[in-house]
Amino acid sequence: MAANPLIVHIQTATLGETMNEVRVWLDGAKIQLSGFKLKPTGIEIVFSSESDAERFRERFVGQPA
Repeated sequence: MAANPLIVHIQTATLGETMNEVRVWLDGAKIQLSGFKLKPTGIEIVFSSESDAERFRERFVGQPA
């Protein structure tokens, strides 16, 4: 587990649709979030595992850190 939380930011114009897609993906990947924050430009997803954050970033942001 990482010493500090790892945050991945997703930019979105369709919050409800994006949140649903994220939840389905997280459930399928069996990943638990440490938390999330809604921001004016999107969502910040907080992970305690670097590997979980990286898998999520690759899927939703499309690029490694």
